[in-house]
Amino acid sequence: MTTQAFGQGSSFAVDDMVALDLGSDAGVAHGIDEETAVEAPSPYAYVFYATQDTYACSVLVNIRQLKDVFETKYRIHVLITNEVSLSYVEALEDSGATVSLQAAPALANGTEGAGYYQDCLLKLYGFRMHQIDTSLKRVIVMDSDQLVLRNLDYLFEDKIEADLAAPRAYWIAKETFSTAFMVITLSDRVWHVVEKALDNIQIDKYDMDIANELFGDTVLMLPGHFVTLNSHWEDWNLPKWFRKPGAIVAGITNGTHEVAWSETQDLNKRGQAQQGSQFEPSNYETAPDGQLKDPTQAAGNKKGTYDLPILPKIKDGDSSQMADDLLPDTIPGIVNPSKHSDGKPHLPGGIAPPSHGKSSSEVMSTETLDLKDKRYYNELYELYKQVSVLHFTAMGKPWGVNEQMLKDGRPDAHPVFREQFMTWRKVARDICPTDIVVEL
Repeated sequence: MTTQAFGQGSSFAVDDMVALDLGSDAGVAHGIDEETAVEAPSPYAYVFYATQDTYACSVLVNIRQLKDVFETKYRIHVLITNEVSLSYVEALEDSGATVSLQAAPALANGTEGAGYYQDCLLKLYGFRMHQIDTSLKRVIVMDSDQLVLRNLDYLFEDKIEADLAAPRAYWIAKETFSTAFMVITLSDRVWHVVEKALDNIQIDKYDMDIANELFGDTVLMLPGHFVTLNSHWEDWNLPKWFRKPGAIVAGITNGTHEVAWSETQDLNKRGQAQQGSQFEPSNYETAPDGQLKDPTQAAGNKKGTYDLPILPKIKDGDSSQMADDLLPDTIPGIVNPSKHSDGKPHLPGGIAPPSHGKSSSEVMSTETLDLKDKRYYNELYELYKQVSVLHFTAMGKPWGVNEQMLKDGRPDAHPVFREQFMTWRKVARDICPTDIVVEL
């Protein structure tokens, strides 16, 4: 038995008798019969990291999403530091994840917020996952303070001929990618570049700065739905990458090819077209009715996405003057109340969009909420259907915000805003081992 140790406190045992001969046609292990051959592990895995119990709880939430909701067929690794308690280590292992204890890279002396950002640097160890687990060739590294809302397995199965693919940080004006979601093709060459940067880190340089300096010119830029800020449902605004179903985008914008939802070119060809180009996954296409089709949904199978309703179409420019009869009576996953005797819908607990020209006190003084006056009401439901990974930035992290805080603090937020927190909290309440979540 050969044992290899990587990082702080982690070790992996490799049995010499069952080491796979990957070059043989039979693909069976040396020293054993074909009948008892051990199947080679998949070269693909999801990778999360956690440096404290609250983030470990969110890792558990997303493991549940990936495994139980979207039925991923790939492994999950979790990098942790010794600040994560034993109860969470055991819970992560019980979830089927492979847990690896690591020491976070050091920041330069004098860096502001060094403790927090040093922990964030742990995600850059995603570039050395082929050393932590020698069977790995490609990984998807994600921040844990997010919520996975779609099946992501196709990113492993499509050909991506790039060292790094990551979504555009669309909330930043300059061409920058986010490190909250990274698809990494593993190699010693790429890891040595990152390792050298970590060894010579400068003051006030963080994970996103380092990654963009190293890979900003070569990254394959993914669209924004892979890291979507939840602030859109707080502020009632739409990201520039949002497309209404059936919309066709033509031309070149600022040197970046904007690919329409209806395009079905394979992912590899899009990546070769232009380094740093933005593409939409080939797995999505536009159905004849103008609605997005998701290949993870076989006929009669709703796995792979949240089934929010298909809302009635309206003419461009009419979204701020929608008639009440365009609003759905029920929205799966969203608490929908009955209508008043006058036929107008209202939402419970004061959660409603503010009406233009009305003060917040006027809105809160009545239960009748005139939703037709709020722009983007329907579009924000559609946006949620297009999100692959939701990033919690508005109001706080989901483990620190309960329903009453949402009602009191964001009474004018879109109803989906509340649902995002409640979805996370419902799962966390069921699977997180200790009481770290603010009481519901």
